[in-house]
Amino acid sequence: MDFVEALLGWSVVIVLLEWIMWRIFYKKTVRICFLTEPDLPFSRYFTIGAMRVLAILHAAFLIGVIFFFYSFLW
Repeated sequence: MDFVEALLGWSVVIVLLEWIMWRIFYKKTVRICFLTEPDLPFSRYFTIGAMRVLAILHAAFLIGVIFFFYSFLW
């Protein structure tokens, strides 16, 4: 039961922190995603959807790292 509580607790903390960071850096992210004229050939790779997928992957990676160390250290 402790493992499930730790899993849920850390998952909630990481998702909350990722959401806060998304809200803080939203304008900067939009500026990166919608590049200026000289960078337009690369703009098709950096969309809001791609940034959201990367944020989800980042959160999943953090959760995985925490569980790896939680499992082996305790």
